[in-house]
Amino acid sequence: MVTQKRADFELFKQIVFIKANNRRLSLENFQNILGLRANLNLGQSEKLQNAFPNILQVPRPLFTNQILLTFYITQHSRDTLLMESLIRYLNCGQVLKRSSQSAVDFKVGRFVDITSKVIPFLQKYPLQSVKQKDFLD
Repeated sequence: MVTQKRADFELFKQIVFIKANNRRLSLENFQNILGLRANLNLGQSEKLQNAFPNILQVPRPLFTNQILLTFYITQHSRDTLLMESLIRYLNCGQVLKRSSQSAVDFKVGRFVDITSKVIPFLQKYPLQSVKQKDFLD
């Protein structure tokens, strides 16, 4: 998750952790859960605010938006050996077989591998198709 939904997930995870580690909730843990709940999704309902007016909200974690880069090449599954040879040649990536189609993907997801291996390779050996324009963009 790379959006603010991650903050909701992190808060929810803390609630589950508190509950999983305490068979019977102490008043303190119950108040902690309510404080976490106050910042989850749409916040604390008016009914909860009225029932528990002294609950302190736990600060909502802030996550900056991230840009994740992934490099893919897709080929027919009959070219699986070619795709696997890219792993050995570039010393990175993985080959994923698509279950719903007769295709395989060569995937590189580490930023350092894309910038230090894939891009230099494509600069040294330019694509000889319209895909070269995509690469240049």
